[in-house]
Amino acid sequence: MIRSAAVMKYIACVIAILAAYLIQDAPHLLPEVFGGKPILTAALAIVLAAFEKEIPAVILGALCGYFADGCTFGYYTAALTVTGYAVSMTMQSYGKVTLSTLMPAATVSVAAVVCGQFLTGFVFMGYDSAPSFFIAHYLSRIIYTLAFVPVFFPFFRRKRNRQNSGKWK
Repeated sequence: MIRSAAVMKYIACVIAILAAYLIQDAPHLLPEVFGGKPILTAALAIVLAAFEKEIPAVILGALCGYFADGCTFGYYTAALTVTGYAVSMTMQSYGKVTLSTLMPAATVSVAAVVCGQFLTGFVFMGYDSAPSFFIAHYLSRIIYTLAFVPVFFPFFRRKRNRQNSGKWK
């Protein structure tokens, strides 16, 4: 039998993913910085994966990627699925997840996802001036996305600590 606390936890995760997707795709809600908007669902996928086991992290990463792709299966679905697994495995090896242990993993993960999108969507297509386009648009997207990891972190850290403290059964 599935515990109701676990069901409520995953319902809260899905609601958070939907909220991040709506904020990310709402026109003029988040300003563009140097031509790049943040990928909130990628930041949320990394934070969620840090506190989950492998299988839930993969599923939540795929769901975040599905919404980052605009409700289709595409690059972000595959990339955030792999990223969710990698972050989950990395954070489990560290033991306690803190912001200081999550930020290096998030930096590598976001940079890998965004650089992979840049390579598949710009460089492999044979466009000229790839380095200047990366610096002008994609570097700001990486930094802007990483700025939201500390914003999402306290919400899920607090929830996990409450659940594991023994007060909720």
